[in-house]
Amino acid sequence: IQTEILQFGLRGIFCFSMGNTPVKVKPGTCPPAEPEECDFDCAEECDFDCACEGQQKCCFTSCAKHCVDPVEVKPGTCPPDNIRCIRAEPDECARDCDCEGDQKCCHSSCAMRCVDPVEVKPGTCPPDNMRCLVEEPKLDQCAKDADCEGGKKCCHSNCALSCVDPEPRAGSP
Repeated sequence: IQTEILQFGLRGIFCFSMGNTPVKVKPGTCPPAEPEECDFDCAEECDFDCACEGQQKCCFTSCAKHCVDPVEVKPGTCPPDNIRCIRAEPDECARDCDCEGDQKCCHSSCAMRCVDPVEVKPGTCPPDNMRCLVEEPKLDQCAKDADCEGGKKCCHSNCALSCVDPEPRAGSP
């Protein structure tokens, strides 16, 4: 991806892309916008990440876009949260950096909580075309990918969760 950067006076840096290639997005996540008083002459500092120096990203902060340091996103994926909430509970965290060690800030049991991440293995679950009309429910063989040996994934298969060989993700060899 070829990106050109032009600087115009004190206003800042503008980015544009050559041809049909998109402007590059820097890694990381924008911090949540803090609710604060915002006067109407709040000026935008950037439009795209490439207008920001170093690792900084162009993020919306209360009333305009500014170059800010990205927040840390810890590796791993949030575990599935299948709890039906009757009422919301107070959040225990807002970002991964609020959690100790390897824990991530995830929606769990009706609130944002620090939880252990789950490993998601590469590939996608094959389609499960089985119509489950069985009166007796089948027992699940797994609950998450980490419960399966080798490269197998935990997927819906034959009316239960089972360890199966994944299909490659679209666009991968």
